[in-house]
Amino acid sequence: MRKETGVKNSNSIFPNGAEFFISAIKLSDLPPKNGSEIKAANISQNYISVYENNLDKIGILTTEDISYIIELYLYFKYLIDSLKWLSERWETYVQYNNDNEDSKDEKIQIELKCKYTDVVNAYKSAKFGEKRILNSFKNVVDRLSKY
Repeated sequence: MRKETGVKNSNSIFPNGAEFFISAIKLSDLPPKNGSEIKAANISQNYISVYENNLDKIGILTTEDISYIIELYLYFKYLIDSLKWLSERWETYVQYNNDNEDSKDEKIQIELKCKYTDVVNAYKSAKFGEKRILNSFKNVVDRLSKY
């Protein structure tokens, strides 16, 4: 019988140490509307190096287990890229809004709405990535619990 290693929280499906990871990627339920609601994401390092540096060890796993791990890393990359895109779109929107704060020009207002639409689309992409990675992470934990 497998020893339970999960966090004591009865709602948790993740092993110890994973709760930080899960909470770190939690997005709000709605896209940002003001500068206090989002922080810029500046991720420039190789964020999948654990995966890349351990490919030689993957041989102990079944083909099906490997596919779950690969899926997790693909969604992880997708989420990180989506968060970068969200951050860039947000910074562009805020800068344009600040530069044209007092303008009543209709063209500027339309451009501002377009830039905010970009923010909303980037947010939706990140939310999709968040949902997929949480499901994928649970699947990997379930699959690897047999080892």
